[in-house]
Amino acid sequence: MKAKTLTAAQLVELQNCLRRINDILGFSVKLMDVPSARPVISRPRKQTPRRMTTATFTYRWYNAQPERLTRLYRYLLHLNWIASDTSPDDFSSLFSGEHSYVRIQWTGSNLQLAYLIRVLIYRNYIVVPPGVGKWICVYSHFVGRENKQLHSLNSLHVPIRSQSLIEQMAELLNPRFA
Repeated sequence: MKAKTLTAAQLVELQNCLRRINDILGFSVKLMDVPSARPVISRPRKQTPRRMTTATFTYRWYNAQPERLTRLYRYLLHLNWIASDTSPDDFSSLFSGEHSYVRIQWTGSNLQLAYLIRVLIYRNYIVVPPGVGKWICVYSHFVGRENKQLHSLNSLHVPIRSQSLIEQMAELLNPRFA
């Protein structure tokens, strides 16, 4: 068997474990002194500021059929997935392809927002601005309840309960769908 070298911190931890075992068993054994190791200080991870953008998604038929965005807006309001004080113009500006500082308060679940954006992009109803990731665009223009920053949208899965509803909702933007 190959000998293993332990660090000073590991030796101190091993000694502490042996002391506890000996206390439980009622033994009194003298352990060797080990030079004390510096305590390990865990520092909180520094959060890098999230990249923000004023670029917005482009609805493919924005100029030809902007009323489809209004339908989606009304449906999201009806479901209480966006805040009731959201104006239709603000919502439409997020899909105009123009630069905008508008931020919409998303009151549905993060899972629902992430899946809606994925479906709209997958079906080519909206186009991601060039040079900007889809999630950067979402984080820049949507906030959660109490205006808190959204997070981890890219790691979420399909929402089982609202999957078919979101897929039907996405079809509101399809000009071939009556």
